[in-house]
Amino acid sequence: MDVAKNTIKESLKHNPRLLAEVLEYYGKRWENQMEQKLYGAALYLNAAKFFAIRDQDRRQAARLRSMFNDVMWKMISDEDEQTKISKQADDYERSEGDCFSKQGAIRDRDKKNPSKFFVEANEYFLCVVVCWWGSYGGLAFELQSLAKRIISLCCSASGCERNWSVFSNVSISIVSY
Repeated sequence: MDVAKNTIKESLKHNPRLLAEVLEYYGKRWENQMEQKLYGAALYLNAAKFFAIRDQDRRQAARLRSMFNDVMWKMISDEDEQTKISKQADDYERSEGDCFSKQGAIRDRDKKNPSKFFVEANEYFLCVVVCWWGSYGGLAFELQSLAKRIISLCCSASGCERNWSVFSNVSISIVSY
């Protein structure tokens, strides 16, 4: 988001009125999209981001967990599997259990950080987060499988296409100024 915002600022620095209008629209669009439970669940499952948020704001971390729970209950119909995933998520959140308490899992949260690659392509984001889950989530198989599904859904092209179609409308507005 910051890269896109800085690019917009640089491109429209000569027209402050238009810049303010575009940034306001951009901010509203970002809030509407990122307040979706699916994105909250994906953020919860992004170890580098989630643990940084948890350390700074426990209330926000609890909100992300709630979003994850809502998505899990919608995607997983079997109650026994829901319970198993919920227990595994507790271990993930507390860095406990055979998977998430390992020094490598904790250390690699930041080393396998998708935000470093996200600018280049969604495929890097998907690969890095899924690689972290592949490396350290294997003993929490049910949570690992759900994490890969949720993260993959967030990287689908449909959201990008929708955003670009909205951006093209903004581009038309820019031409008319």
